[in-house]
Amino acid sequence: MRPGRPCCTGAWTEQCVAEVEALGCGTCEGPVEGACCEAHDTPSCDDAAIAACVCAQDDLCCTTSWTEQCVAEVEAFGCGTCEPPVEAPCCEEHDTPSCADAAVSECVCAEDPFCCEVEWDGLCVSEVESLGCGTCGAPGGTGCCEEHDTPECDDAAVSACVCAEDPFCCEFEWDGQCVGEVETLGCGMCQ
Repeated sequence: MRPGRPCCTGAWTEQCVAEVEALGCGTCEGPVEGACCEAHDTPSCDDAAIAACVCAQDDLCCTTSWTEQCVAEVEAFGCGTCEPPVEAPCCEEHDTPSCADAAVSECVCAEDPFCCEVEWDGLCVSEVESLGCGTCGAPGGTGCCEEHDTPECDDAAVSACVCAEDPFCCEFEWDGQCVGEVETLGCGMCQ
């Protein structure tokens, strides 16, 4: 940069950061503020191009803090993408928000925001099918008329019906009582 330009004589602004790569002066690994796809208390995010794009339309993201709204604007403004962690399948509960399939995650969270704000618990997993967001085969293809030590059974409708009255069957294991309830609750036939 030429002497006398604001970046050399004044404060190092977001514009200066954006010019580093744009002018071919080098690359920016990004400030330590935080990831663009995670809310944090400091302004801006670790990708200068995404930050510049978002902040051009919402300057609060670069002057106050990088909020959940800023994270949502990354994709909404076409500035980049925020993918959920791949290690978090939609059909398995986990203590992090969202799940690996963005479409399933968005569908479930439209009805149950807890799943994308706090954690992807057992209810979120059951909502994948009950809300029509996707399908989850029961672990190991276990039958509804057979006892097994895993929750649910391989027929989502029967599982949902039984578990509406007896949540134990979808939270802990599909025991003999769950098998008996398939017929006594009118959820299906075991013959």
